[in-house]
Amino acid sequence: MKRVFIAIEMSIDLSHRLVRFQESFEKQIDTDSDVSIRLTRPENIHATLQFIGDVSEELLFVISEKLKELSTSLFPFQVSAKGIGAFPSNDEAKVLWAGFDAQSTDLLELIRRAIEKELDSIGLEKEKRPFVPHITLGRFRAMKPVNIDELSKDLSGHLFGTTMIRDIILFESRSDDQGFRYKVLDRFRLGKAT
Repeated sequence: MKRVFIAIEMSIDLSHRLVRFQESFEKQIDTDSDVSIRLTRPENIHATLQFIGDVSEELLFVISEKLKELSTSLFPFQVSAKGIGAFPSNDEAKVLWAGFDAQSTDLLELIRRAIEKELDSIGLEKEKRPFVPHITLGRFRAMKPVNIDELSKDLSGHLFGTTMIRDIILFESRSDDQGFRYKVLDRFRLGKAT
């Protein structure tokens, strides 16, 4: 069994901008001894389109075939990372994330629905949580609720940058005492039959 998800990767330039923000944000919270954050490693920066969970090798093969078919009907596209937010909310943050502008959010929602439809056709359950396209930047460790609006100046409209998306990627997720590690299982080039 492998724990898998489908995602898109950010360009090196956008990833560097996000890492610089992470470092700056971490310095801002260093003054608060009750709050710390485990930052997402630079090599793990991505936006999840669909979390699948644990699957067998046989099902993994079928998922790959479905994604291969779907990717040929899609074309490369651009997204803009914009603003920050938190789950479950800005005033009780456990996860810090960068979001996307409205146009990128709409586009990612359409692609997510297409993926969901393919996965539904092979009997996989739909995600129950609402889809909020985001790039996880870190996870808080705190003794009290964290309010990110108090920790940082308003960054709801901050544009981190844009990136061209040319692939959909099937990742395996593994966790250890250092956090999560992601391994690319398959990469599906958009708009190209393989």
